Amino acid sequence: MDKFRAEDAEILIVVPEKREKALKYASAMGFSGFVVPDDEKKIYHRYGLDTSFMGAMQKSEVFVIDALGELAFAQGHGSPLRLPRVTEVLDVVKSLHAKRSSKNN
Repeated sequence: MDKFRAEDAEILIVVPEKREKALKYASAMGFSGFVVPDDEKKIYHRYGLDTSFMGAMQKSEVFVIDALGELAFAQGHGSPLRLPRVTEVLDVVKSLHAKRSSKNN
């Protein structure tokens, strides 16, 4: 998380549950970043994260959203087993940070 924050990025997870259950889920995973409860599944529907595997499991995806709110990266293909490596996502974030820094200079 420190490496992402060094690039002015934050990590968050979206959990399709009410706040208390979402926080318990994140805690059980050992996640210490931002937790976004999405019990109405508005975020899930917007990004196509409805259930997969015959409705038994939520799709898992990694998204990088830039400072303007635009989707800059998406990968995961619905399976927690096919998520990108952390270094790959960090490289995307670094490139966005570098672009933003060069525009400000």
